[in-house]
Order: sequence, then C-alpha cells, then structure tokens
Amino acid sequence: MAFPKSSLTAAILSACVLLTGGAPVAPLIHTSSGWVRGTSEHGIDAFKGIPYAQPPVGRLRWHAPEPATAWTATRDASRFGNACLQRPRAALRATPSEDCLYLNVWRPHPLRAPAPILVWIHGGGDVVGAASQAVYDGSSFAKRGLVFVSFNYRLGRVGFFDHPALENAHEGPVGNFAIMDMIAALKWVQSNAAAFGGDPRRVTVMGESSGAASVVALLISPKAHGLFSQAIVLSGEGRDLGLGGLTSTTGPDNASTRGARFAHGYGIDGSDATALARLRALPASDLLSDVGIGLADRTTYTGGEIVDGSIIPSDPQTAFASGSANYVPILVGSTSDELAAIGLPCVADPFSFFGADEARARELYADVPATDPNRKSTDTIVVASDAGSTISANITMNESERYLAGVMTAHHQVAWLDRFGYVPTARRSHQRLAPHASDNPFTFDTLPNTASAQDHAMADSMNAYFANFALHGNPNAPGLPAWLPYAPGDERLMDFTSDRGPVFERDPIADRLDLIAKVRNAKHIVYRSALPSTNFVFGCTP
Repeated sequence: MAFPKSSLTAAILSACVLLTGGAPVAPLIHTSSGWVRGTSEHGIDAFKGIPYAQPPVGRLRWHAPEPATAWTATRDASRFGNACLQRPRAALRATPSEDCLYLNVWRPHPLRAPAPILVWIHGGGDVVGAASQAVYDGSSFAKRGLVFVSFNYRLGRVGFFDHPALENAHEGPVGNFAIMDMIAALKWVQSNAAAFGGDPRRVTVMGESSGAASVVALLISPKAHGLFSQAIVLSGEGRDLGLGGLTSTTGPDNASTRGARFAHGYGIDGSDATALARLRALPASDLLSDVGIGLADRTTYTGGEIVDGSIIPSDPQTAFASGSANYVPILVGSTSDELAAIGLPCVADPFSFFGADEARARELYADVPATDPNRKSTDTIVVASDAGSTISANITMNESERYLAGVMTAHHQVAWLDRFGYVPTARRSHQRLAPHASDNPFTFDTLPNTASAQDHAMADSMNAYFANFALHGNPNAPGLPAWLPYAPGDERLMDFTSDRGPVFERDPIADRLDLIAKVRNAKHIVYRSALPSTNFVFGCTP
C-alpha cells in the first residue's frame, strides 16, 4: 500500500524513536491537523485526547461537525479529552463538557504496519458514557496486533435534536448530530490511520448497547458507506434503533415538534435566526436537566436516533430490505439477561404479542415468573425478571441480533453469532444470568486483578475471539474452541457459559426467538416513541 508522504514520514520517525533502546520514548505522529506526542509502555503506544473535529460549541452547537483546527506546536496526547455533556461520574475519568469531540489510539510496537483497525463506539443509552472509561482501555486489543481507536460523540439533547429554527437556517443536516460525529470520526480514521501504522482498508466498527445501535445506524446510513469493512454489534437492536424508540422528521409528534416544545419551556418561540441564537446561548446545564438513563418524560427529547431520510433513511428493517444498506461481515452478540423496555409488549397482557401462538408462548416462558413485585409501572428500562420483561428483552436484543446475522448472511456476508452467559465466580451464589453490559470487561480483557483465574481465562478467550475477527474476519484461532459461522435454520451460536467455558451449541432460547421472529416478520413491527405522555411507552403491539 502507498502511504501519503506525511504519513510515511511520521511512521518512519515513530519507528526509529521506538527502536532506540532503553526506556520507552514518547512516540511522535503527524496527523492531518498537526503533530501529537503519545506515551509508550509495556509494548503499547497510546495517544489520547486528539481532536477529530472542532468543539461543537457556540455557533457549532447543533451543527454538523467541522474538521479540527490545525495546530502548530506538538500536542500532548498523554491525557484523555473531555467527556461529552452528562452528569459527572468518577468512572468517566474525564470532565463532561460540550467541547468533547476527541479520540484515542492504541497501537502495538514494534510496528507491523499496516495493521487492521478496530473502532469502538461506547454505550450508555445515548445519554452517558465516554471512551475514557477504564473498562474500554484498548491495550489488550493492541497487544494482539490491532490499531484500536475510541472516541466521544455528543449525547442526549446535544446529540439528537431538531427545531424549526435549525431547519430554516439551512446549515446542513440536522437532528442526528451524534451519528454525524461518528461518521466524522470514521473519516478521521480513513485520513490518519496510515500515520499510526493502520490499514484504512480494514476497519471494523464495534459498539455495545446504544453504541451497537449506532453501528446499526451506520450500517443503514448512506453517509457511512465505505468507511468500514466489518462490524461488531453487541446488545444492540438490529431491527430498531435503541430502547428509546424511533422518532422521525414527520408525523404529529416529530423531532422538530419536540424541540419546539423544549424551547418553549425556556421562553423561546419562533423559527427564525433570533430563536436559533437564543437556543445556542442556553447554558449547557439547561440541555442536561431532564435527560438521563431511566427518565420517563420524552415529550421534549427524541430519545435517540431520528429517521430523517438522509443520515438515517428509515428504520433498519426497511433499509436492509431495500438492498441499499452497508452489507459487511459481522459478529453479533447479546447477553443472557438483557435489558427490557416497559410497554414492549403490552404490560397488561404480554402474551397477546404472539396472537394465535399465545398458548405456545406460554409453554416456552413457563419457567419465568409471571410478575416481578419490584418492577414499577413508571420504569422505562428494566432487567428481564418476569414474563413480560423477559419477552421484551428477547424481542429487543436477542432476536434482533439474530435477525441482523440473518440479514448479512442473506446478502452473502459471513456472520458470527454469540450469547454471553458468563457470571463471574464471585457472583454465582446470587446471580444466574449475565446482565446487559456485563460482557464489556471480558470483551476488552479489563477485569480487575482481584477477579478469579477462571474469570481471567474467559476474558482472555473473548478478547482473542473478537480481536481475531477484526484481524482476519474470522474469530477462530488455534487453542480456542471452534466457532462456526451463523447459518439460518441451524440455530447454533457461541455460548460463553459459566460452567463449560466457550461452547458452540444450539441457542438455549432458540424456540422463543423463532416464535418472536414469526410475529415480527409477519407484521414488520417497528417500535416508535409514544405521543406526548408523562410515561414513556412504546405502546401495545397490534
């Protein structure tokens, strides 16, 4: 492969610095915006807090990301940049701010360029989280030969927002600013990967939870075409886009209407430049006041992705059926105790979802308690613990992931399907299943040192499988239990079990998922955010 001249110079300089012997020397790289100096330790170079776009503040609040401003002096890349706007938490290891469009790179040394690239999109319901969290450290992936990239993207009302004044300003696409950030980060990777020893032709994009839903959004977005060659989707909704439900730019309660309702609450009405200026002048705290995990009122917030006909052209099912999506090799997984959304299906009678197959559904869920006494009627997201929430989790996560594997297989792409059911040894006395997001420290091999030897062995295996997929398009390697590609009708998957380790076997809940797929395929059911209500629900399934 031919490197750009500046990238080749930087790669040679970095390699020379690292091979001088003695104590690790801070690696120096020239990016498209200027020089950055990272850190080197234990065979890994790390570059943190690199701007991939201008700070989205002032006139750039609710604006498509613009290229980062070039700098002249060498930039210190030893510390993470700000996290995106959210309530502060120690786990972030960074200060929340609207100025947050930064990314991080880990790579192995000595260099074995050009190396495949793995790009991570963190989860958090589109309202919390950051690439700086310790659980998302990219060192283990870099040790296996990958260039690993993680980044922040705008969250909550800053990341997903529409308003008549924005539309009338004609400044470019509006609404899905978080997805635009992701596209900008992937474009940065294409422009700068070679300088870090990466191969821009071999980019795998990976996400978990809302980050996985974002990967699905990228799979159906025409704006992301050609920016990646593989995908990993973990606990993301393959048929829908997030537990928040889809809003759109049309209809009686569209994204713009919700934005106008929010603005009215601050005395901002109208759709002209004055209204837009006043919106952009609001304190950041006002944008954050009523957006967070589990908040029930979505009357002034989209809840996440917006079907705008451009960045996100439609719901995923429609996009995948159109033949215009980005069809790539994929690794898809979910946990054994996934998240569920209240109201999906009908809380009053969850088995009505199955229609004529209700009796069969009751047989398949006979071992699940009918009700959970701890579940509140106003909860928006709950852990699967009773029949209704278990059905919901099987719909939103488990079956949706299998559906996505089937979509790619139908378009002649190889797919790999897994279920994470591993419970750490210290929790097995009171926990039987693996909750949503509990796979993250195993995927990244970032367990604490206090974890058991068995826990660490599972983390090592999982990290190896996922790295192998990013490296070679195949998770298998000598020493690992064999994992076969997904084949519709042969409902086997890689089951990461507590008692037997990784086992390729028939999905224990395959019959449940078959019944759910029968209903969803027949009705093409897509769950959307409800009309204005104090309780955020998807509404009962017809």
